[in-house]
Amino acid sequence: LHRRYEKWRPIELSIRADNNRFLTNVGDRDPRAGTLRTTGRAGYLQYGPGIPLKAGAYRARWIGTVDAAPGASIGYVEVWNGPDRRLDRQPIAFSGPDPQHRIAHIDFTIPENARSIEYRFWVKPNVPVTLERVELYSATVIPPEL
Repeated sequence: LHRRYEKWRPIELSIRADNNRFLTNVGDRDPRAGTLRTTGRAGYLQYGPGIPLKAGAYRARWIGTVDAAPGASIGYVEVWNGPDRRLDRQPIAFSGPDPQHRIAHIDFTIPENARSIEYRFWVKPNVPVTLERVELYSATVIPPEL
């Protein structure tokens, strides 16, 4: 019974952006608030966590705030399986303030069990972004986007 449950158990995670499993090469960590803030440089504001996932459909979603005009291009989000196999990439266009602070999401499919999945948030230079949380959902619990 345990193996059957594990096979179908949904994933529904919400993690503070400054969690030490996520790295940054252009962000300032605020451990008190649990956030990552851009520094003005282009690069990965957040990437990680390098976790194993079963084959299936998923959504990674970033929660935070952006201080930019609606329609501005922020950067992109992407998913990697290991260091050299990109599964997907989606551009981020800021559509305006969201009451739930959703900035971006990416839906992706893993065709076979993976050993090291990373979802990444890359920003353009001089785009003020504060990440509050990153979320991961498996297919059966993916929330709707408005």
